[in-house]
Amino acid sequence: MGLILIIGMATVGTLETLKKIQAEGGNADMDTILNLATTYSAPYAAYSNIILLFIACCWLFSVIDAYRIGKRNLLNRRDEKES
Repeated sequence: MGLILIIGMATVGTLETLKKIQAEGGNADMDTILNLATTYSAPYAAYSNIILLFIACCWLFSVIDAYRIGKRNLLNRRDEKES
């Protein structure tokens, strides 16, 4: 959710600036758009790293949890077959 917020804020800022450039009669080429997107996303770079770390930790926890649940289910099935 946080990463979506950061991307959204950078996109809105870039689009607003592009509208101003076009209203003044200027041309917006890909270099201009890239520079604007970089400028608007730079203040959130630290947050994006923290968010990506959090996502990686959640993913790792999910993998470990799925392994544990699978192993427990396998043991339960073996116990049921032996009974």
